[in-house]
Amino acid sequence: MAIEKFKTQFPGVRYRKHSTRKHGVKFDQYFFIRYQKDGKRVEEGLGWSSEGWSAEKANEVLAELKKAARTGEGAQRLQEKRAIEENRRREEQARIEQEEKKSITIDDYFKGPYLDDGKLHKKPRTVGSEEALYNTWIEPVVGKLPIKDLTDWHFQQIKAKVMKAGRSARTVHYVASVLIQLWGHAHNSKDRLIDSPPPRRKDLKLPTIDNERTRAFTQEQARQYFEAIKSRSRLWHDISMLSLLAGLRASECFKLEIHHFDEERRQIFLVTPKKAKSQYLPLNDAACDLLKQLKDEHPSKTGLFFKVDRGKNKGKQITEVSNTVERVIEDLGFNAEISDKRDKLTFHSWRHSYATWLLEEGASLYEISQLLRHSTLAMTKRYSHLSQESLRNTSQKIGEALQRGQKDEGNDASSVSESG
Repeated sequence: MAIEKFKTQFPGVRYRKHSTRKHGVKFDQYFFIRYQKDGKRVEEGLGWSSEGWSAEKANEVLAELKKAARTGEGAQRLQEKRAIEENRRREEQARIEQEEKKSITIDDYFKGPYLDDGKLHKKPRTVGSEEALYNTWIEPVVGKLPIKDLTDWHFQQIKAKVMKAGRSARTVHYVASVLIQLWGHAHNSKDRLIDSPPPRRKDLKLPTIDNERTRAFTQEQARQYFEAIKSRSRLWHDISMLSLLAGLRASECFKLEIHHFDEERRQIFLVTPKKAKSQYLPLNDAACDLLKQLKDEHPSKTGLFFKVDRGKNKGKQITEVSNTVERVIEDLGFNAEISDKRDKLTFHSWRHSYATWLLEEGASLYEISQLLRHSTLAMTKRYSHLSQESLRNTSQKIGEALQRGQKDEGNDASSVSESG
């Protein structure tokens, strides 16, 4: 049975009555609009008077559609109009939700999304260190700040706080690093909580770090160390020995594989970070003999020279220096009464010992720079003060040469006198 529809005072606007439901004193009315579209009559429903619709409101909608049809601008059908309005509503809702997300405080973001991600991809020690730095230096200054309002200026406030407390330049850099990572994490998130990328470290005017370590093991200290650590860990005895004999960094030892050792050419291939060029390093006899021995003892003769030898990570690549190294050094008293961290002996001191001992044996700074794979000679010049005695001994030769020359001239004069 066809539904009866009633005309209104507005042409093109009609309605039907609900069979039972009333709105006020009248039966609830459902409104329709009728118009021409592409030569066809179209009728579309709008809604009930109980939902806020009326003949007047329906006529306004119809007028908008007719105007759009005349001008070619805007929706020309109710379906299109509804789709546009729905998209507009969704966009507005998305904008509101985005603003709400951007209003999250730095404290809530750090302890939420940032740390959650960090616990999945970073070492527990790194996460713990970042938490400590954040809680001590960052949270008191910007913790309550909406993350969208973070600016370079806040870096300066935090830097001033750290320096006022008398902390080292390195601490300032550590704190800045946490905030830069936090900023980058928020900027690169799918919601782009911070519009601009994090500032570059060089633009933050951070204090210069004086972290040059040049203290080396003496030969007697080396003897004591290797004797002590061999009984505790053969693994770290061998890694330390290779670092000394080849001047390798800890990370270079950890990444060294059996096939990187070319026994015939007496060299190793060092795999370096992407930004640096991988390279071959010539080996001295002692280093070559050590690697040959380790290769012969290697159970599979393939893969890494050194792997974690105990605990849940046994068999995996080593990622950090074992505490055993530090404990041995401390037990031997090598760092007793040393207050400046730069003067304390560490695993990295084996690389410094390599350079220092070579200087004492007469090697030039240029030769050592090449062996250490320094990018510039300036990096090697930190060892220059260690070779002053060698240079003094070298300069002494000019005086000796002069004396020999004077002596030779005197001998020639005597010979002439005697022959005359």
